[in-house]
Amino acid sequence: MSDSAAPSDKTPSGSRQAAPGGHTGKHPAHTPAAAADAPAPQASGYVPLAPEALADPYPFPEPPANPWRCLRREAVYENPWIRVEHHAIKDAADRDGVYGVVGFRNTAIGIVVLDGRDTVLVGQWRYPFDAYSWEIPAGGGLPEQSTEAAARRELEEETGIVAGRWDVLQDLQLSNSATDEVGRVYLARDCRFGTPKPTPDERLQTWRMPVDQAIALVHKRVLVDSLTVVGLLALENRLLRGEIAWPPNP
Repeated sequence: MSDSAAPSDKTPSGSRQAAPGGHTGKHPAHTPAAAADAPAPQASGYVPLAPEALADPYPFPEPPANPWRCLRREAVYENPWIRVEHHAIKDAADRDGVYGVVGFRNTAIGIVVLDGRDTVLVGQWRYPFDAYSWEIPAGGGLPEQSTEAAARRELEEETGIVAGRWDVLQDLQLSNSATDEVGRVYLARDCRFGTPKPTPDERLQTWRMPVDQAIALVHKRVLVDSLTVVGLLALENRLLRGEIAWPPNP
């Protein structure tokens, strides 16, 4: 669940009008001039290795003994979503020190929608940055809930989409120097479009767009939300490998 809601009729400048339910219709063709001006890709010589070719578990060197020691800890702040702890520690040089740790109660869940050659982004204001952000649908997976169940709930809540096919794209640790937050990004296909069901505190827009444009916006560093970056690049990687078929033009 995000921290904003209620679909809006606003549409970003230069794009297409949203259809009923906050979703857009078919996208316009790519601009021929832009395609003609694009440089031809150059082969780098890199050949991707199939993940199945690697040993499982992978034979990394054995880790050394953990040099960090926690002497005591105390909770200094908590709410229904996070817990902030102050730790007195011995660091790797055996010096006294302090460490602040933010614990997250929920798992971060992201969903990349693939409907034909389109995807769906969600727009909302992000309070810590005081900035508007376009992202893949995302939210929090409750501890008692499976990550796929959480993804299904969040996707329908934020976009009205019910997907018939689900695949894990990537697992990640979001900021492991200071938090214990973990995330999982799914790919959702075989989509049926309905009406979003945001919570009362959410103010959301949904935006349907070509997935290749969304991926290009990651490479242009326009889309910078971590789940969005990881999810769209993971999808691009699988498309390039041929693990996911590129749908034909509608």
